[in-house]
Order: sequence, then structure tokens, then C-alpha cells
Amino acid sequence: MLSGELLVLPTTYAGSARNDYLQSFVALDHAQQNVRGIESQLSEARSLEFEKAAQQAPSARDRYTIVKNTVEQSILGDHLQHSLSSNEPLSLGQETSQTAITRDLIPVDVKLTADASARDQAWKSFEPQEIRDATAGNQVDGRILNLAYGVMDQVDSAQRLELGVRQSETQLNAFVDEKLAERETAIRDERATTAYESSFRQLISEPNHGQERDPIDSLQTEELQLLHSKPTSLIS
Repeated sequence: MLSGELLVLPTTYAGSARNDYLQSFVALDHAQQNVRGIESQLSEARSLEFEKAAQQAPSARDRYTIVKNTVEQSILGDHLQHSLSSNEPLSLGQETSQTAITRDLIPVDVKLTADASARDQAWKSFEPQEIRDATAGNQVDGRILNLAYGVMDQVDSAQRLELGVRQSETQLNAFVDEKLAERETAIRDERATTAYESSFRQLISEPNHGQERDPIDSLQTEELQLLHSKPTSLIS
């Protein structure tokens, strides 16, 4: 079991970064509400429509999740369909193949690329229509356009926080993996030492182990008798 002191710093940092990241969606919600609010004030005839849309619109976090998942699934689905139509081999380990899901059939690098692309497109989906209209050369009220740019400022901030969260999670996972590896090594060394000590104790507990045998102990009974009779024969 890992020591709590070793995990305090990286865990605290990761938790703080994640809280800041989640709070960025709250700020993004407020920015979007400001845009919808000024729009409803400038067009009373459309105020009811905007109010209804505001009530039905998902939260910024839900919208981000929906768009990201949709884009990611589309990218991975296209890749899998292309692989199958091209008869590309889909190799899986014996253990994995028994419980494999669709994502298991896709290489890791492809999944990472799809994840990054989906995140980028999910953030871009927050761009208000007013910015696209202004870019296309259409007339847009300056107050609404400024608020629309404020939305994208919140998006940029949220993207940076998300990157920080992912980096802190990566560092935390690496830290935990390192400590687990050290612990496993210590356990293996301890087991090896215990096994050696047990074997050594068993070895030294065997009768006459570790004691040098007198050369005479290796002589047979008949040889001993002959040895003892020789001096007598010489005297005779």
C-alpha cells in the first residue's frame, strides 16, 4: 500500500487543476447567457424564441461532452470501416480477443489522434454565429460581437485548463506507476530473501552438514580391521 505522504502533492495538484477546469464551464455558461440576453433585448419580437432556446439549451459541459463523443465516434467509425473494407488485419491478443469491443480493434495512435481532434472540434463548436457572420462580412451589432468574443475568450481559457488537467493526470499516473513498480520490486526482493534464508536454514539443519568428515570415516569396516592388524604383524 502506497504511503499517503508520497501522493499528497501530485494528488492535490491534479485535484486543484481539475476543479479549475470544471469551473471554466460555469464561466462559459455565463458568457453564453450574456450573448443570449443582449440578443433578446435588441429584438423584442424574438425574445420569446431566445428564452425558449435558452431553457432548452444544454449546459456548456454537456454540450462539450456530446460534441466530443459524437466527433470521436465518427472518426473511429470511419477508420474501422476503412480498415475492414481494405481487408487490413486486425490483430488482438488471445486474452483481449475474448472480450474485445470495437475500440479494441483500433490502434492506440489512431484513438489518441481521434481524441485530440474531437476535443478541438468540441471547443470550436462554442463559436457564436455572430463571429462567423462578422467574418463573412455581414453587419453585426458591436455589443453582441464583443460578447461573442468574450465567449471565445472563455473557450481559450477552458482549453488551457483542460490541457493542464490532462498533464497533471499524466504526471500523477506516472508517479503512481513508478511507486507501484518500486513496491513490487521490494516485494520480490523480500520474497527472494525469505526463500534464500529458508533454504539456508533447512540446509544447515541437516545432520553432519557443514562439518568436515574425517578421512577415516570413509574407510570400510574391512579396511579398518586390516589397518589395526598391521602393527601386530610387523612386531611378530
